Amino acid sequence: MLFFAHGRSFRRLALSDGSRLKPRPWATAALLTAVASASALAFELRGRLPFTSDQGIISLMAVDILKRGVHPIFCYGAEYGGTLEPHYLALVFGLLSPSATAFRLGVGLLYVLSVLAISWVARLAYGERAALFAGLYCALGPAFLLYKGLTSDGAYTSLLLLLAICLGLLLRIEDRLSGEPGSAPLEFGLLGLAAGLAWWVHPLALCLAPVALVACLRGRTRGWFQARALLPLAGGFLAGALPWLWQNLRTGWASLHVAEMAPATAALRQRAIQLVGRGLPTLLGARAVWRDTATFPGARVVALLLLAALFLFALFALRRAGSHLGRHASALFLTLLVFTPILCLAVARTNYKEPRYLLPLFLGVAPLAGALLDSLWSRRALCALLAAFLLALGPLSELRATRFKNWERTWFESDPYKVIAGLRARGVKNVYASYWDAYRLDFLSGERVAASPFGSGAAGLVRDARLRDRLDHTPAPGFLLCREDLNRLAAYLAKGSVPYRIAPLEGFSLITGLPQATLARLRGCYCIPESPAPGAIVWRSIDGRRQLATGAAARYRVVFENRGRQPLSSNVHLSYHWRRLDGGMARADGERTPLPPTADEWWEDPWRVVTVDARVLADVSPGDYALVFDLVDENVSWFEGYGLSPAPYGVTVTAASP
Repeated sequence: MLFFAHGRSFRRLALSDGSRLKPRPWATAALLTAVASASALAFELRGRLPFTSDQGIISLMAVDILKRGVHPIFCYGAEYGGTLEPHYLALVFGLLSPSATAFRLGVGLLYVLSVLAISWVARLAYGERAALFAGLYCALGPAFLLYKGLTSDGAYTSLLLLLAICLGLLLRIEDRLSGEPGSAPLEFGLLGLAAGLAWWVHPLALCLAPVALVACLRGRTRGWFQARALLPLAGGFLAGALPWLWQNLRTGWASLHVAEMAPATAALRQRAIQLVGRGLPTLLGARAVWRDTATFPGARVVALLLLAALFLFALFALRRAGSHLGRHASALFLTLLVFTPILCLAVARTNYKEPRYLLPLFLGVAPLAGALLDSLWSRRALCALLAAFLLALGPLSELRATRFKNWERTWFESDPYKVIAGLRARGVKNVYASYWDAYRLDFLSGERVAASPFGSGAAGLVRDARLRDRLDHTPAPGFLLCREDLNRLAAYLAKGSVPYRIAPLEGFSLITGLPQATLARLRGCYCIPESPAPGAIVWRSIDGRRQLATGAAARYRVVFENRGRQPLSSNVHLSYHWRRLDGGMARADGERTPLPPTADEWWEDPWRVVTVDARVLADVSPGDYALVFDLVDENVSWFEGYGLSPAPYGVTVTAASP
């Protein structure tokens, strides 16, 4: 590989003593600040950054903190996502006034500080020139780092900064313990504080645990187990994680049961293919985020080869780096490179189209890339080749990045300011809209338009209860919808001959004038009720046990075909009744089973034939029954009530064994 040119080149890794290159950290910091700021500004001006409802809700939280004196511990509507960033943004808004520009400046500062922190880590590990190269890699770096670093969504940039600080403190502690055991109580306290804050901010901070364990076991282990180390470390962690601990003591440790902590259920092979084929290439700049387009032909191969080269370089530097601290740092970076992907493979919520859970990998990739460039400095051809690869995956990936300026998961580009102007021109101040539009309309309008999520699936995710209550008490709200939810609502209103007004608005449709009875029904289930046509659901097969003991549970595989024009909403579940053979109802309300996701990609439609593994509880007395499977539109109606026949399955329930 590139770095196997000559063993003596690794002596350059010990640059921190200034023997080969006089350290100029302030000049490096100034240069990196300028480059990172310019790169962020260019990324924004090219329209590569969206302002989404994820950022909108964080901004609204900052406004609530600033103007209303509330201090939420977690992101609205969640039991995770510590509010360190919203509180910080409240300070920024207090200085600059709430706006998308102020948000960008505030998060941009966190991004620049993250670049400087990663450069600091590289400096501690490998010296000044490696620090410069590592910082430039991040400042000019892969489009995904800029995309996630400048949007953050309330957690990811602050988490990256805190983890970089933790990594640097681990190296500082090893350096101090090597010189004078037991001499780093301040560093231990700061490490505990930064780690506690990181845990509060996001459970992804768990990736730091194996790194800290390796730092302890591989380094001056005895120094870690002294009172001067353990007490400030534990005290700092408790102080940083105090908001998390306080909230979880009140909620029965709810944060440990959030979806972000749920284990993956898909096959390991399938997840590994997605990780290697899409997640890692997107992270490293080979593929555009959310779009399956390559930065250049062969970019994925180049990215994976680069990652492999850095991994092998870290293994080699583990033994051959010119200083103890360089070898120690290489072990920590290797731990990050190995454990972070494993953590992502284990978590169900990992999304390789936008691999935010892989973000901590940059804490290992950037210093190793800087050190590898430094080690090849005298071999100009190899160094230039490596630099060309990094530039192709860095600035070139920024040029090829997806344009997201007014993008928010619609088939068209909608300028939120034009939407706001259109609403106000029509005198509509309160509107139900998809989650993907609601909270950004709230914030970008300066709260002159109140919008709350409404729709199927994630489109109906409500985070701000105050805004929802305001909409629910509004006598004449509008509905700003598009695509499936618009079609669903139009079909429902047409089926009931409900009068309404509809007008186009920047690609959306604005529905107003709904009768109070219709509004009450829509608000009653926070959904758009289904309006299936006759024959829309055809039951294909039911497979399962024909005999169950009273009180026992079993799984039944139910397959049905949806012949409607669109997927069923997330408000629809599969359930069942227990009916006696004479037609009488023995148990009307069975357990619910959610339907599988309607699509993995926007252009796929696996919702046509749906397979559900339903759990059935035999909570009836012994006898012969018809186990009747049906779909239920929660808080609205069973599909049998829509005139569609359910699917009976004969089951004998026996007495439970003594």
